[in-house]
Amino acid sequence: MVLAYGLSGFVSVPPAPISGNGPPPAGFRGALGQQYFDSSQSPPVEYVFNGVSWNIGGSPSATTSSLGTVQLSTLSQLQNGNAPAGAFVSLTNDIATVIAGVVAGAVPPATIAQAGIVTLATNAQAAAGLVTTNVVINPGSLAFALANSASLPIGSGSPGTGAFTTLAFTTMTGSAGGTLASGGTAIGIGQDASADAINIGTGAAARVITIGNVTGATQLVLNAGTAASSINTTNGVFNLLTGTGAINVGTDAAAKTITVGNSTGASVVTINTGTGSSLNLGTNAIAHTVTIGNVTGATAVVVNSGTAASSWNTTNGVFNLLTGTGSINLGTDAAAKAITIGNITSTTAVVVNSGTGASSWNTTNGAFLLATGTGAINLGTDAAAKVITIGNVTGASQVVINSGTAAASFNTTNGAFNLTTGTGTISIGADAADHAINIGNSTGVTTVSLNAGTGGVNVGTNAIAHTVTIGNVTGASAVVVNSGTAASSWNTTNGIFNLLTGTGAINLGTDAFAKVITIGNITGATQLVLNAGTAASSINTTNGAFALATGTGAINLGTDAAAKVITLGNITGATQVVINSGTAAASFNTTNGIFNLVTGTGAINLGADAAAKTITIGNVTGATNLVLNAGSGASTITTTGGSLAIATGAGALNISNDAAITTVQIGTGGAAKTVVLGSTNTTSTTTINSGSGNVNITGGNLVIATSAKMLQWKGGAATDFRGTGTLVAGTLQINNTNIATGDMIFLTRTAVNASTITGELTYTISNAASFTVTSTILGTPGSTQTADVSSFAYIIIRPV
Repeated sequence: MVLAYGLSGFVSVPPAPISGNGPPPAGFRGALGQQYFDSSQSPPVEYVFNGVSWNIGGSPSATTSSLGTVQLSTLSQLQNGNAPAGAFVSLTNDIATVIAGVVAGAVPPATIAQAGIVTLATNAQAAAGLVTTNVVINPGSLAFALANSASLPIGSGSPGTGAFTTLAFTTMTGSAGGTLASGGTAIGIGQDASADAINIGTGAAARVITIGNVTGATQLVLNAGTAASSINTTNGVFNLLTGTGAINVGTDAAAKTITVGNSTGASVVTINTGTGSSLNLGTNAIAHTVTIGNVTGATAVVVNSGTAASSWNTTNGVFNLLTGTGSINLGTDAAAKAITIGNITSTTAVVVNSGTGASSWNTTNGAFLLATGTGAINLGTDAAAKVITIGNVTGASQVVINSGTAAASFNTTNGAFNLTTGTGTISIGADAADHAINIGNSTGVTTVSLNAGTGGVNVGTNAIAHTVTIGNVTGASAVVVNSGTAASSWNTTNGIFNLLTGTGAINLGTDAFAKVITIGNITGATQLVLNAGTAASSINTTNGAFALATGTGAINLGTDAAAKVITLGNITGATQVVINSGTAAASFNTTNGIFNLVTGTGAINLGADAAAKTITIGNVTGATNLVLNAGSGASTITTTGGSLAIATGAGALNISNDAAITTVQIGTGGAAKTVVLGSTNTTSTTTINSGSGNVNITGGNLVIATSAKMLQWKGGAATDFRGTGTLVAGTLQINNTNIATGDMIFLTRTAVNASTITGELTYTISNAASFTVTSTILGTPGSTQTADVSSFAYIIIRPV
């Protein structure tokens, strides 16, 4: 709105009218109250701007609820009723002409057989139900008659009794409840064959819904087809009471699943029986599986019984009691009782198995009986190496082994037999019966050795203890023990065996014969110690394998706290070093020392076998530094379906930050990939740098996928591709050597300033020099709106 000076000072007056060839464009805005004339019609059509849009004649179209502009219809449109939809009205003269065309009295009265003019009945006539010629009931009188007529049986005023054969309704509402009595005839609801829902009491109000009664032989039958049938309560109790009548659930002869209870939250299922009844699960005479409980998480099954018996019975079936790693306790409560496992009938068998954990029978001062009749008793007779202990060495413990007339024997297969009694006497054949006592045999290379600790060795039949000494340590005394092809052995029973030679060498098997030399054994806590002083210690083989096997025992090489060089293998020819490890860890550790893995031209493979595993190189402690170098050959990190994470904490992650010309490719494989750069942390920043080259996005769209975010564009230089300007007399030239023919310039007016009239902003480009913005007068192509001094903003986009 412009200002003009008048008698009362400055007042607002509309700006000068404008014209154009056609209605105002949808996005064109004028000043409040400004006129616009569409010169494409004759006479021109006037539009006035109301601050938001352009209205024809200055007012919006009239409606039934608001004032506005209307258009006159023609007489033909009034007579035929075909005026366009909208604000069209008829002239008074046209309405009078149409009314005059109706001849009074030309239409005859209506009858049952003939259409014509009728008279409307009064409410009283409608309520009375009297038939009168040429009188009809209007809708208002019909409603009155149905509600108030004493002679009609339907209504709420004085309702009568109605009898219906068929009653069709949408909603039936009782004004004060209601009763549907059968009156001696069955009541059917939903007896037609239409698949419509039948709802009883489904309104959202708390109420009691009762179906059936408990009188006499009253029967309630609920049938459902193949669709589900459900009774649901929301936190309410569901009672199924039958008095002395049986309750049958799913007892028909169809295979089905019957579920009681659920697995949600603290749901509880309780099944109770009275004093005179039993609780039966799966007791019908059909072979099936009865499962109680499950093996998930902390599921527990508790079976309690009082003073009456509790029993598990199977008929020729296997009884399994499986607990995984859980203990099995039988009769472990602190009450005296008899626990019986198995029976003595026919071929009954009892098998007690135990894994690597202990298995024990304990009694407190009670006798332990193992009676088998004529059956054999076998202890530890399986083919596994083990320790079998009978009895103990405490106090007056006694072990008595009796045998009848059959033989009694102690046999070992290549194992030592020890008979140790402390200070107790060992008697063999000391009873007063005549018998033969045999030690050793005369078969093959059998050797009989008599060993002792520091006590004497008895050789012969005399009962005198003495020491047997072989050789002496005087001068050049020598002891030579020779044996032929049979074995030669020194045995002690828990005594030390010393082989001392002073400064003399000890040679074992040094003669030039191929043989097996065994030192120590792998039984129990047997220990082998090889010590050497400052001179070298070596184990040499000539083309033979050297095996160092310790079972589950550790192998330590150079683990003492002295600095030393430990060398495995050599670098000659095809020498090979293989270090294998099972499922336990294998590690190479140095304390502040360098670990070199040098293979010349040989490849280095870490974890290259086809087993899933975790390979860790380096650590995240302190100033730990990890350097991976590669020469002119390629360096590749490949995962098959697994993620690759490079985490540096607060440290920078540099990729190709050297000064060499190279191509860096991320996610360029031929498969569909999602490439994510940067973090969603509120203070994270992602920067993409480029020199004089472009940053290209190929294939997909550039999307800002977070709400309330924008595309920010730095500017300030004359050669930028965004900026602002203010028109001077409707035009402005902006110098920009970066502009090129074909660039797209988007202009937006930011302020009208002192413009009296604004035009349409257009532009022209002078390649590599400048571009000019011009305010063009609508409807007059090529003309400049010189009164336009508005400000604008622009962005320049160059097509690819």
